[in-house]
Amino acid sequence: MIKSVLYGILSRLESIVLFSDYPLSACLSFSERLWLIVKLLIERSQFWRSATPEIRALLCIKADERILVPVLLGLLKEKPDLKVTAVIPQPHNFALKQKLKQAGCQVEHSLSDILKPCVHPQNKLVLFCLDHQFFYRIHARGVNASITLQKYEVKTASIQHGGTRKDAVQGLATTASDKILVWGERVYRELIEQYHLPVDRLRLVGNHLHDRIHFLDRDQILQELKAFSPQFWLEACTKKVILLATCLHTEYGDRSNEAELYQRYMQHLYQQLDFSKVCLVIKMHPTDQRNPNLYQTYLPEALHHSSSICMIEPEQTNLDVYALLYISDLLITRASTVAEEALLMNKKVIAFDVDDQGPASAYHHLEEYGSYKTVYFTEQHGLAEAIQTALFEPSDATNASSYDLAREFTYALDGNSLQRTVTELLQQLYS
Repeated sequence: MIKSVLYGILSRLESIVLFSDYPLSACLSFSERLWLIVKLLIERSQFWRSATPEIRALLCIKADERILVPVLLGLLKEKPDLKVTAVIPQPHNFALKQKLKQAGCQVEHSLSDILKPCVHPQNKLVLFCLDHQFFYRIHARGVNASITLQKYEVKTASIQHGGTRKDAVQGLATTASDKILVWGERVYRELIEQYHLPVDRLRLVGNHLHDRIHFLDRDQILQELKAFSPQFWLEACTKKVILLATCLHTEYGDRSNEAELYQRYMQHLYQQLDFSKVCLVIKMHPTDQRNPNLYQTYLPEALHHSSSICMIEPEQTNLDVYALLYISDLLITRASTVAEEALLMNKKVIAFDVDDQGPASAYHHLEEYGSYKTVYFTEQHGLAEAIQTALFEPSDATNASSYDLAREFTYALDGNSLQRTVTELLQQLYS
């Protein structure tokens, strides 16, 4: 009874200050909603700030951080006097906060702070990454915030964060924000032709994370590898290099024998490799567990001290997945945009999965684009044969892609996608 009375009073206060019924309230606690009222009253009293241009971004999880932080830094570099604010609702590492603040970015910590522009919406733009209504359960904060902001005529934009797989495009089509910044022509076409999004909602800018590919230097990467592991570097200079970039934490979460499948997956993979001809570099996924490290746990005893295997943890940023792809001859993965990036870099790809119901089934469309093959470990020697074909047999000309892969996946591999993204956001802010 008391609780309902308190919430009734809170709703009345909200309606007086600004909000009557706003979607984001479902994601806020009583105290957060009450504190928002105070913040909005302060914002309203500071009327001289009403026309101050600002871009504000919501960073909730690692995906937001990966996509949006480079954009915020790019905005500040392009326009140092612009007010740029990162709203980070949960504790993040101190280094990230310092990095943003040193670049001139303001940092706020309450989810409700994303709604401050509602008081003075002129010249305000709020930026999202995760605001897809198709994935509402995990995108609820972004969806509700974007819808609330639009009720008060605040401009909103969202940047693509997934690749070309069907459900990623389907999710992108349900983006709540006004404008959608899209990476490549394949997704752009599908949003228009299959999901009937109006062209004026879409902007084709490229994937700014791919700008790094344009500037990669093989000799520099090999020097980084030599410093990290001299023994593996020697192997990489004399053998074919295979990159394993997948994850051992979520892909079989819907199966009753999830742990067993990860074990069988890695054991089968190790058994199928001929280490007299190849060496294996494993790039761990940022959310893979460390203790125990399953890549290490399932390593056969005979390979425990082998110099033919190198494990790179996510913190090794100088040896990121783009650098490792650049020096590799073959990628083995399962369900990740890294497969698209490998094709983009003219690498051969094997999608290795447990069966035709596994996550690799969502990536069969990549077979249109070049040397890409799906293999299941129900095939006794399928993986070994696929590796042999990919690395040691003449390439089949029919596997060559007729597409411009850069345009398909990332618009242009020219190192300027971040600049296009920044330019587009500034145009929207000031339009």
